[in-house]
Amino acid sequence: MINLLPVIIFIVLGLFAAVFSGLGIEFLRRYAERQRVLIDIPNERSSHSQPKPRGGGIMIVLITLIGVLGLLLIGPARSMSLLTFLICGGIIAFVGWIDDMRSLSTTLRLAIQVLCALVSILGIGYFNKLTVGNSAFSLGLVGIPFTIVWLVGLTNAYNFMDGIDGIAGGQAVVGGLAWLGFGLIQQVPIVSIIGLLIASSSLGFLWHNWQPSRIIMGDVGATFLGYSFAVLPLLFENHTPILRNGLWFSMLVLWAFLADTGITMLRRALRRENIFQAHRSHFYQRLVISGWSHARVSALYIVLSVLGSLFAIWLSS
Repeated sequence: MINLLPVIIFIVLGLFAAVFSGLGIEFLRRYAERQRVLIDIPNERSSHSQPKPRGGGIMIVLITLIGVLGLLLIGPARSMSLLTFLICGGIIAFVGWIDDMRSLSTTLRLAIQVLCALVSILGIGYFNKLTVGNSAFSLGLVGIPFTIVWLVGLTNAYNFMDGIDGIAGGQAVVGGLAWLGFGLIQQVPIVSIIGLLIASSSLGFLWHNWQPSRIIMGDVGATFLGYSFAVLPLLFENHTPILRNGLWFSMLVLWAFLADTGITMLRRALRRENIFQAHRSHFYQRLVISGWSHARVSALYIVLSVLGSLFAIWLSS
């Protein structure tokens, strides 16, 4: 007989996270509008034309980290990795929240992100092997800077992609569900639960952020999601004794975001532009400028992410 209890628990947990996220964001939005705080004023580089509250991603952060704290209290094996994720994810989100309230310097934000990457390596591990099919190639100590670049790079790449209604929230829903499925297939419940928490809380946020949005995610949510998706492969490999392809899985799930950011940053670097300065050069921004609606562009990226996720799950099954 099939044990339906875990399925029921996952469904209830997901529904609770989605509803709690939606209600929390509604409260935050009304408070921000009433008190005139956390209001994003559009400028020439903005994709929206009306002032809107930002920081809605805080509910994604709170729900995910509360869930991780619950896992720690239950006492899973190798809890140091979860504690590291809890601390570093919280720091990344806190810095993003401060940046949403008042802009911080790029140097300070990068320094904190690199520090969190180093702590993540100490508490969780680093990519010391690169798998290609059934073959594994040792990275040795080169894996440490590689992991730092991966963690810091994806943290910022996700933030760069949070520029129009629905795109970052939609990717988070798909990405979270992909990790939920991947963890179930590979029998690593830790990443399944984190994926479920991210997907469900992001779905609650997406209800408010789909075009026409009433609130935007802000750095607090975008940087946290970027860090989370970057660290999930490390958590996955830390909690399974078998060599897996967690890094490739994450890349396939996020391939549209990674391709857009990578190509855009390369083009800007070749033109000797400041890659960290706000701009409207991303492919998704160009589509909006050309006349595509936010909803249409976000739907395109969601479909691309779904295709990448299905391919990644097929490869891992």
